[in-house]
Amino acid sequence: MGRLVILGGGDIVEGCTIYPNQAYEIDGDRRAQVRNAVTFVLDGLDRLAPLFRDATVLVVGGNHGERRIGSSRTTCSDNDDCAVFEHAARAAERDRRLAHVRFSIADAEPAETLAVHGWILGIAHGHVFARGTGSTEQKAYRWYSGQAAGHLPAGDCDLLVTHHYDHFAARDWGGCFWVQTPAMDGGSPHFTDATSQGADPGMLSWVMTPEKRAVDVQILCSVLMESI
Repeated sequence: MGRLVILGGGDIVEGCTIYPNQAYEIDGDRRAQVRNAVTFVLDGLDRLAPLFRDATVLVVGGNHGERRIGSSRTTCSDNDDCAVFEHAARAAERDRRLAHVRFSIADAEPAETLAVHGWILGIAHGHVFARGTGSTEQKAYRWYSGQAAGHLPAGDCDLLVTHHYDHFAARDWGGCFWVQTPAMDGGSPHFTDATSQGADPGMLSWVMTPEKRAVDVQILCSVLMESI
């Protein structure tokens, strides 16, 4: 097949807690989480990348991957969500089957962009949206509008994919189509408790063509996820 793009949207490694009992429900310490995350990234590349002529991995960090002292992050760039993909990239460099895989991993910037079939695809983690009133979509739109006003890369997006809020959402803004990814770990009890809404977990997938920026949008859910 032609081109594969894998997105790493953050919140892969648990480095902070949001609700009181969260620290007691984490499976594995930080070292185990990093080891497992790198293993899963490489497994995904081993399964998918050889099927495509070209493959790109686009990565941003989330708030849960931040290196923190107390409740405050140390720097914008010290983030395990990005580090696990850097570790995977080093391993992929030594594998001839993955020689065609390219990695674009954020440092301190809030978003990453990539040209795909003439469209600008961008990703960001939703914790970069300014706090304030309004729905998730309204916060995302304000942030996107500010990026455009400041002539920053994310402001040029034709397709903006955001993360952080643990439930699927999508809206056509005209010049930009916005998609929010769902959780992949069985769902978010915190989201359900706060909103009384449920959200199907799974991996968000879609196809980009020269004519359409997003078609065949699917939430892929494995048997393992369905059993959680």
